[in-house]
Formats: sequence, structure tokens, C-alpha cells
Amino acid sequence: MIRLVLLVIFCIAATANARGQKMAEDYYYETIHVSDTSISDSIVLTNFSYLVEHFPRSRFCTDAYYFLGQVHEKKGDDRLAISAYRRSILGQDEQLPPRDTVLSDFGTAVHSLKQLIDLYEKTGNYDSALYFLYAEDTALSIFHGCGTGEDLAREGSAIRRANLHLKLNQVRDAERLLLTYVPFTKRGYEGEYGASASERLSEIFSKYDNANTLNQQIEKAIENYSLDTVYDRTDTRQDTMVYCFFNFLGVKIGYFYRGLPGPYEDEVYKYSLELPSVSEKERIVAVLKKSELYRMVRQL
Repeated sequence: MIRLVLLVIFCIAATANARGQKMAEDYYYETIHVSDTSISDSIVLTNFSYLVEHFPRSRFCTDAYYFLGQVHEKKGDDRLAISAYRRSILGQDEQLPPRDTVLSDFGTAVHSLKQLIDLYEKTGNYDSALYFLYAEDTALSIFHGCGTGEDLAREGSAIRRANLHLKLNQVRDAERLLLTYVPFTKRGYEGEYGASASERLSEIFSKYDNANTLNQQIEKAIENYSLDTVYDRTDTRQDTMVYCFFNFLGVKIGYFYRGLPGPYEDEVYKYSLELPSVSEKERIVAVLKKSELYRMVRQL
């Protein structure tokens, strides 16, 4: 009987203690609540440092590390800021999130990623900045919006990566990267970095390459184009897509030619219809010479 009473008392005490113990969410929401008025760096450092140390697997660690990085960066401690931002993205296991984890462009992990890349570039760690820029574009599923918003985000990232390649004296890598972002026709909008990928590529060609050599290479590449067929078999569509490819500076560049037998047509095919009196090869070559890439190289 005595043992039973003692056991009950012990259980009550343990329960009371458990209810009184702060959990990760307590430290998080207490700190965020203070931030609604006048958060101090010391509160962030105290509460969030304790949170990430004692609850390393908590879902609140992503935000906590981001705010810690903000404080360290404000204090001018780039090393600690970089460490915090990395943990916000990579977590306790130092691994990128799974590919099927879609991250919002406004999410904390994405903000940490942007800050981390900026700091790596600021401190001259160009290789690390490039790694996370490529991760942003490939390994991570970041939702930037639809249509033009997505295109602008990816093109802006490509231009920034190309600039970092140049800082590492990797000129050909910069050129090959930007070649994949040159559209068939010149676009009518500007991205984050002002100049388009084709305009930045033109600047690089003008500075590092011989214009006559590039002209010879683009002429040869277009003359040796090839057509390739891609079959799209889904529940709702049975389409055959024909693409026109040519190889320039080691990059396989492709433009959508037409759909068979569907209603899909693109610039190459529509322009080719304007030249009915010549062979298909002559029509396609003539049309490829209307492309933004060909025009840009010829104007060097």
C-alpha cells in the first residue's frame, strides 16, 4: 500500500515537472512574440541558441538558425552567420532537403540560402557560393511563381553563376551556362540583373573570344543541325514533338520545331513556312539564322 502511494506521488510530481518544462515551441514563440515589439539581439541569442542546442531535431530550428544568422551578420561576424545560415538550410545532418520538398520563395530556408550565397560571395568563397546557387537551381524545389516569374528567377541565377565562374577564371563554363538561357527570339523584359542572359553572354564573348572564330563556329553549327523527335505519352495527350538541335561551343542547343500531328507550332516552324520555294534544310537553316544567338554572334 505504501509503495502504491509513493508511486502515485512520484507520478504526480513527474507530471507537474513535465508540464512546467519549456519545450522548443515555448522558446520559439516567446522570442517571436517579443519581436512584435522590440526584440533584442541578446534575447535571440539566448533563446534560440538554447533551442537549437537542446532541441536539434525541432521543426523550429530552421527559423531559429536564420534569426541567429541575422544577429551574427549584424554584429559583423560573418563566420558565425555563415554557420547559422548553413544549418538553417541543411539541418543537423548537413544535407539538402529532399527534392520533393517544395520550398516557398518567401520561406525561411530560402531567405537563409540567399543570405548564405551573399556572404560567401562577399567573403570571396566563390566555389561555395556557386555550389549553393547550383543547388538553388537544381537540387532544391523552390516555387518562384509561374510563367515569367519563374523564368526571371532562373535567368537571374544563371547570370549570377556566370559572373562567379568568371571570378574563378572559368570563362568557358560561364559561356556554356549562359548559352542554355538564350531564347530563340529576344525577350522584352529585364530580369534581376538588368541585362538578359544573351546580353551578358555578348559582353563575355566580346571580352574573351575572337569574333571571327565564333562566327565560323556558329555558321558550321547551324549547317550541321539535326532534328530529333520526342514522344509525349500521357493520359490526355498523344503528341510527337520535333526539335531542331545544333551544337555550339560544346552546348547542345535546341529549339522546338513543331508538333505532329497536333496544333503546336513554334518560331522555327512558322518562319520556315515563309520560305516554301526551297528545301526543308534550306528553310530551317535560314530560320535558325533569325535566332537571337546567331544575331548576337554576328554582331560581335
